[in-house]
Amino acid sequence: AGLLKLNCDKALFYLKWDATLNYVQTVKMTAEWYSAYFAGEKNIFDVTRNQIEEYQAIALERKSSWAC
Repeated sequence: AGLLKLNCDKALFYLKWDATLNYVQTVKMTAEWYSAYFAGEKNIFDVTRNQIEEYQAIALERKSSWAC
């Protein structure tokens, strides 16, 4: 596709979606994952699992509706 446009209106309205991470957290986690992946020094499965657990913990702290 030459141009991709995303619209989150339905997710916001029907699912009451809200971003869990702020911009800095998102960039940090993404950079850490890619750094670990390309360095090959860590088991990328463990890095991914740890980041998912961190993400869930942040969601719980923020009392996100989907986090239980």
